[in-house]
Amino acid sequence: MNKNIMIEDKAYDKKALIKYLTILGIFTPLSHFTGGYAVALIPFFVMVALLQGKLVDLLFWVLFLVFTGAGNRYFFSQNAIVVLLGRICLMSVTAMLMFRAFGKRNAIILTPVLGIFLYIVWEVVVSAQGFSPIVSYLKIALFVPLFLSFYAIANEVTQSTRVNAKAVRSAILSICCLALLGSAMLIPFPGISQMTVKMGETDLAVLQALAEGKSLFQGMTSHSQVMGPMVGILSTLLLGDLVFAVKKWDKLYVLLLGVGPILLYKSSSRTAMGTWLAGVAMVLILFMHSRGVNARWRGKVMSAVFGLCIVAVVCVLALPGTRDSVLRFVLKVDKREDVRSSDISWDRVTSSREGLVDESLRNFKKKPVFGNGFQVSAAMEGEKRTSLAQYLSAPIEKGVWPTAVLEEGGVIGLILFGGFLVVCICILIKRHAYIGASMLWVFSIANLGEFSFFSMSYIGGLYWGLVYAGLVLDGQRMRNVGIQVFEVPIEVVMDEVGMDAWTKRLA
Repeated sequence: MNKNIMIEDKAYDKKALIKYLTILGIFTPLSHFTGGYAVALIPFFVMVALLQGKLVDLLFWVLFLVFTGAGNRYFFSQNAIVVLLGRICLMSVTAMLMFRAFGKRNAIILTPVLGIFLYIVWEVVVSAQGFSPIVSYLKIALFVPLFLSFYAIANEVTQSTRVNAKAVRSAILSICCLALLGSAMLIPFPGISQMTVKMGETDLAVLQALAEGKSLFQGMTSHSQVMGPMVGILSTLLLGDLVFAVKKWDKLYVLLLGVGPILLYKSSSRTAMGTWLAGVAMVLILFMHSRGVNARWRGKVMSAVFGLCIVAVVCVLALPGTRDSVLRFVLKVDKREDVRSSDISWDRVTSSREGLVDESLRNFKKKPVFGNGFQVSAAMEGEKRTSLAQYLSAPIEKGVWPTAVLEEGGVIGLILFGGFLVVCICILIKRHAYIGASMLWVFSIANLGEFSFFSMSYIGGLYWGLVYAGLVLDGQRMRNVGIQVFEVPIEVVMDEVGMDAWTKRLA
């Protein structure tokens, strides 16, 4: 039997999946009972996996580490020690892997992502005259090594001819199970899955949502605004891997994809629904136009999609209760209010971000060419802080990414960053990295609700990790079907390193 067919028949390693799920099942409650300090052990396991050359374990631990940064605070309570250890760990991984990668070939599906540094260099220049240069430069110093750590890990995994593609998929699937199935399992426990106003704290967003009767479902994440977009991004990753690599209706994939819409409804997030729809649409468009896809499998997928679309349309049009629920979801109104389709307008749908957008545009008009600096706001101008931690964790909320980038980097910044997204996605598609292209696309759509591209210690770090996870899956798929992953055949890369060194390095 052909080796490629065997890989497709068994999409993931069940033993490896059970292993990673067991680790998650132990660490998650352990983190709760230790007040979050159990997470401080993760950097230790990251370094052990790195030193032993266990690349799949390294990928798993790093994805888990960045997930805890945006995880439910009931389980993953964040404190200064844990956060600091995590950042030092990822910076160390960057240093070690980048040193090892010096002089070696990089995978052609990864190099386009480095284009983001054109924008970063511009921000280094203009932040000197921004609202708070110290905050900007510290946040740049945090973003760069963490971003490169993802790149270095993805490149190492993609370079390896001895990494088991099924094990890689198992590691990524385990994180998806934690986020999606874990969130679904928390639905019957509102004390954990719903956001609450804690004693002694003032959370206006939570209080307002409670007063309006809106959903505060956060699942396994730290906030309801994280839950929804994360579902859209994870669903894009799973659907892309399913249609391009797995190529069969695997039960676990179907279950995870089926849970997604339920969690979207629970989150009551329009950004989440838009992210989910945009991600699914992108995957299906690329799937329809990609080469090398079996016509029978293509037909099965599109038949299933059309069938689900017909069912959804019929339910919305024929069932008044469903139609009213959809309208309330779009308009974000209480169940007690009457709604009509004529109430839907662009201004009403985007009203929740109007204030942030207007503020960004006002600041942009003051400095239209150079902008106001990286990841800072007008409120930070002249603000004094007493510690490094306060500078690194300085909160920032910017709204949608186009106006946020305009405010931070001016017209030139928008050209550089927008150009990076367009060019990178196009190059990834041209090089057959369909999952990675879909992930970067859906990441940019999620940022139309909340600007998180550079929030590496929170959801930005998790989302970038998932983008690279998609690229890793692309690399494994491309190798399995004989598509070139490097500028030269993999055999040339092995000869350059030497078989003895290659075997020793990857063992």
